Amino acid sequence: IRVCDLVSCVHGTCKYNLFENGDYVSFCDCNPGFQGNDCSIDIDECADEGNYPCLNNGTCFNDVGSYHCQCSIKFEGVHCEKTYKKFNPLHTQQLIARFSDITIFLEIDPCGSNPCSNQATCITLSDDPKEYECQCQIGFEGRLCEISNKSC
Repeated sequence: IRVCDLVSCVHGTCKYNLFENGDYVSFCDCNPGFQGNDCSIDIDECADEGNYPCLNNGTCFNDVGSYHCQCSIKFEGVHCEKTYKKFNPLHTQQLIARFSDITIFLEIDPCGSNPCSNQATCITLSDDPKEYECQCQIGFEGRLCEISNKSC
């Protein structure tokens, strides 16, 4: 009878140490992602908070013998370690959805909603929706040119 015929390793390989006196000890060398005497216990890689595998607010899903990360919208990679290639934070676009091969961007135009009052001209200062300036017509003032400064 062979030593490893007596040992069942579900997700691993039987190994043994043979001593000079003829005795032996057999054990299972578990595949990555498994543990236990017979390597039958799946390790939950997502449960170890000190060694959480998914970065940048990615969500970890435990699989049998492994795990996978679902990345937040602006990241990609096995561990969500890379900025999504098509996302450029300096553009006047906001990444709103990303699926396997489909990317959806929303164009950001701070002046698009016509925030200025009283026929003022809106000037975009950056891609931030709050970064604009209103150039008021004569007789008006305020951030949105909403205040009349005409005297009666």
